[in-house]
Amino acid sequence: MTPARSPTAAPRPAQGPREPKRRWRFLRLPFSRRPSPAAGGTAAAQEQASRSGRNGLGMHERFRARRQEVEDAGRRRRRRITGSLVALVTLAGMSVSLSFSPLFAVAGVQVTGLDPVREREAWQAAGISPGQNLLFVDLAGAEDAVRALPYVAAVEIRRVSASILEVAVAAREPVAVLRLEAESWLVDAGGTLVGGGTLPDAVPIDAPGTPLPPVGEQIGPSGVRTALAIHAGLPPELRNRVERYDARDEHSVRLLLRPGTPAGDGSRPISVRVGDAGRVQAKGQAIALLLERLAAQPDLDLERYELDVRAPDNPVLRPLS
Repeated sequence: MTPARSPTAAPRPAQGPREPKRRWRFLRLPFSRRPSPAAGGTAAAQEQASRSGRNGLGMHERFRARRQEVEDAGRRRRRRITGSLVALVTLAGMSVSLSFSPLFAVAGVQVTGLDPVREREAWQAAGISPGQNLLFVDLAGAEDAVRALPYVAAVEIRRVSASILEVAVAAREPVAVLRLEAESWLVDAGGTLVGGGTLPDAVPIDAPGTPLPPVGEQIGPSGVRTALAIHAGLPPELRNRVERYDARDEHSVRLLLRPGTPAGDGSRPISVRVGDAGRVQAKGQAIALLLERLAAQPDLDLERYELDVRAPDNPVLRPLS
């Protein structure tokens, strides 16, 4: 049950909005006040600040050391960049000065290994003239240009003194004269076409219909290449007696020996059927053996026969067809 309200109690007056209560908060300051000397303990306070890592400006010792390291690294980097720039400028200046210095100028070019006419051609092909700077001469390019000449087998450009260059050329030596229908060409021992013309000491090779490459290039597989290989493999005493080669077919090469050999005194040369370039040394020995045996038969007319040494183990004497 609810107690009855007393009739004598006065009613409470109406209350307005209540004011908020003030609440106090204590803020922690980011710094601590240093004690005054009067308060005592100055030395103890300084020791405590040192232990806590605070200096007089409020900066941590590690931060100050790190900033010092960054500044030192920046100074070192700037010194390196400055030194590199100075070195590059110095090298550029030295290069420019050396390029115009007369100490490195070419005073002369000597060409050796060729006749006077071809010496001038080789010098012009090299493209090196007096006055050029030795530091900027393309020696490899000059060697390639001289090597491209058809009569040059090898070349080397070297310095013989402080300002003199030598172009040492090994010329191609023609060993045979390739005789076609209406023209003659000089070839070296490797079958490279040296040029047109004849030489008295070069052995003739009759090979009509042989396709010719440009001058300075090698002749393709043919009777000419076979004849050159046979000529190089013969003994010197037989090689000097060869009058000419008949090289119409690379597998059926004939050589003709000059008259006056121990096998005959007639005017007609002795025909020898050699075939291909296989077993050349054995074929040369077979030729020498046949000539030696036939020399003991003076009544035999060798002008009507030919020596066949295609099978050097079984050489035969065949009548000329």
